[in-house]
Amino acid sequence: GDGMSALRSVPRTVARSATVQRFDFGSTGTLVVAGSYYDLASAQGRRPFFNGSSNGNSLTSTGGLAYDFQVIDLVAEFNTKLGALPLQVWADIAQNRDADLDHAYSFGAVLGKATNPGNWETGFGYQLIEKDALFAQHIDSDFAGGLSDTDGWVLRAGYAPLKNWVLNATYFINSNNRDVGTEYDFKRLMLDFNAKF
Repeated sequence: GDGMSALRSVPRTVARSATVQRFDFGSTGTLVVAGSYYDLASAQGRRPFFNGSSNGNSLTSTGGLAYDFQVIDLVAEFNTKLGALPLQVWADIAQNRDADLDHAYSFGAVLGKATNPGNWETGFGYQLIEKDALFAQHIDSDFAGGLSDTDGWVLRAGYAPLKNWVLNATYFINSNNRDVGTEYDFKRLMLDFNAKF
């Protein structure tokens, strides 16, 4: 979870709106496009932190958030086939309209789909999150330790040895403090076993 229930000074209003559109191109594939906006109202100056950490967002001299978060997010996902294998290509871009270091984007692809015994999938992604592009308490904790002010690659492979069982390996090759502070590398290897019942 994002730890929001454990926080004492969480801004009380998060407004969010979204729209999704799907385009079918027959045997060529499908395109899904989505846009959303969220406004973390009255965040500036507050301390809505889990375990006392801003997770990379800029702070004021008194320790509160330096900016509000009025984020526009656009996403596109194209699903098709490469030969007999499913191929998914995606991109996501976001901007916080209230900050200076305000952009985040990611893109990637996945080939194959580990669903039935003997099936596999492999993929990659690149992600960049500037210091105040996103409210860092909501960032995925696997990529760069869940911090903003990061960028890097994700490499992933999965294999289904049996029906409803998938073995996954994910390798994160990330950099932290890319905008502010001393940059350092963050690398993580995750091995997962997933079973569906």
